[in-house]
Amino acid sequence: MDLTPKEVQQAFAINTFSTLFAVQAVVPFMPKGGRIVNIGSIVSRMSNMPGVSIYGASKAAQEFLTGALATEVSLTLEIVAANRSNAEADVS
Repeated sequence: MDLTPKEVQQAFAINTFSTLFAVQAVVPFMPKGGRIVNIGSIVSRMSNMPGVSIYGASKAAQEFLTGALATEVSLTLEIVAANRSNAEADVS
């Protein structure tokens, strides 16, 4: 596992912090009953995969954050996480 602190910070900045800041930015403008869908990853639940520890940890943090934010703003809108384990994708 040869990761620099910068690479770890970048993974969390892209996958976790950007989710927080994007939700913060749009919530004031969302209509009542609106929905925010954050794109997660099944890797967040697969700790037995070599080479994805930081990516998986950053997506797991995003998934937790999504649930916590959904609880905090549940009176006005819904925030959900989507990943391949709970969504079907049509790629045709």
